[in-house]
Amino acid sequence: MSNDVNPHTTGDDPVLGSAPTITINEKTYQLRRLGIKDTFAIARIVSIGAATLSRSGQQADMNDPAQIGTLLLAGMMSAEKIVLELLAGIVGVTPAELQDPDVFPMGSEIDIIEALVEHQDVKAFFVRASVLMRKLPEMQTRSQEAST
Repeated sequence: MSNDVNPHTTGDDPVLGSAPTITINEKTYQLRRLGIKDTFAIARIVSIGAATLSRSGQQADMNDPAQIGTLLLAGMMSAEKIVLELLAGIVGVTPAELQDPDVFPMGSEIDIIEALVEHQDVKAFFVRASVLMRKLPEMQTRSQEAST
């Protein structure tokens, strides 16, 4: 990985941190580890959020981890099923349980998204993705050079 810092091997390793917890209705939920399947769900929601912001004349940087929460919130309305499945899965409940207002009142989804944005796996992913995105133009230029 040349001179770039690999977040999986440093002392500040986001993956080795503890998973965030949230308390909703006096019950504490620990977010589970995230995997490749979660990457696709998050990417879909973030892409929908970016498109939604773009249509309203706003712009967000998908490579900026600080804006991931904004993109997730913007994508919530157009990706209800994906959002419900993702949020339920990461707190260890079913989508039906997540929709029970006596257990998860309105606003609980914001708490879960806030914890998701702080999740060590999300942070590690976006750190590595931003490094790769910075390398892509360089890689594209190299691939167009004449071979020897």
